[in-house]
Amino acid sequence: HYVHTAMQAFIYLESVENKENLPKLIVTDMYLNGITGHEFLTDLRGMEPYKHLPIVVLSSQKTEQQIEKAKQLGALDYMEKPNNYADYIKVAEDIKRKLEL
Repeated sequence: HYVHTAMQAFIYLESVENKENLPKLIVTDMYLNGITGHEFLTDLRGMEPYKHLPIVVLSSQKTEQQIEKAKQLGALDYMEKPNNYADYIKVAEDIKRKLEL
């Protein structure tokens, strides 16, 4: 399921009637409309039904501070957005490996 804003993500998550059907992974950016990625992580981790959902940050900006803060807020990983399709495939494979841990 794809949404354009953090608000749409929260609305979608709330609309899932059977919580067993929640997403197996959330991929987000640090730069969202109306909310920062850190705020999104904080809000999501503060909501009981969603605390367990793995979250990967995929962003064009990758600094040590951003990575550390995202991980402190509960992100599984923080990855730099790829520039081409082949690199997106590599990122997807890396995420899949991390989820199998």
